Amino acid sequence: MNLFNIDPPISIMKALLLTLIVTGLVLVSGAQACTCVPPGTPSEELVHTDMIFAGTVIELEKMVLDGNLKATFLVHTVWKGVEDRLITIATSGSEEACGFPFEQGKAYLVYADGVTDFSTSSCSRTALLGTAQLDLEELGQGTQFDAPEETSPFGINADSLVPLLLGVVIIVVILAIIAGVVIKKRGIILPNISPHLKHQTMNL
Repeated sequence: MNLFNIDPPISIMKALLLTLIVTGLVLVSGAQACTCVPPGTPSEELVHTDMIFAGTVIELEKMVLDGNLKATFLVHTVWKGVEDRLITIATSGSEEACGFPFEQGKAYLVYADGVTDFSTSSCSRTALLGTAQLDLEELGQGTQFDAPEETSPFGINADSLVPLLLGVVIIVVILAIIAGVVIKKRGIILPNISPHLKHQTMNL
């Protein structure tokens, strides 16, 4: 029996312990969460960001050494910094480290920085293309990448193959008309067959 009654009740001790545990979890999660400075407006980022484009992720690769994610894009529209139709962008493989969660087959509006190797993060204005309408309106039209030209098995451009075939058809038709006119003017001379020979031929 505690005569001085100095020990706190068990319920209070449990409450204090629970409070400490929750506080610790909050502190740990806060230390691991992504924190960043909000990006500027699309117009501001057009000035300060090295690369802005819209494209579809065609390949994702997670690096073994650093765990970073590399996304290869097929570029559709360019506002800044892209010269090739295919571009690879790196991001952290962890969302807690501000990595952007790219998914293969989806289209994005990408803001990236770099010199030779480019990267982005969830701190940038990078977003799914379908949710970036405000950015697209402010950025303007951009430059469209032309689709690659199709060629025939003979190495001839497919677009020029159609008029070439049409020209050949027209020439053949003209030649056929000319030949018909010439034959009509000259007439067709058939050999005369004597009645006796005709009778023998019929008996055969």
